[in-house]
Amino acid sequence: MEIQGKLISILPEIKGTTAKGEWKKQEAILETAETYPKKVCVSFWGDKADELKIVREGDTIKVHFN
Repeated sequence: MEIQGKLISILPEIKGTTAKGEWKKQEAILETAETYPKKVCVSFWGDKADELKIVREGDTIKVHFN
């Protein structure tokens, strides 16, 4: 499944440690480009969180998820 929209906001990165090791998560708010736009919060975990470092707020991005 995928969603495309304008990147409204990139929220701060969250890091933690568990018995299995370190983890990180970063969330972003997208606004869809439909007749009735919706704002959607998408979570990026692990290495995928690093991919948010190459985009800026206001960019149009496409996110694939399952």
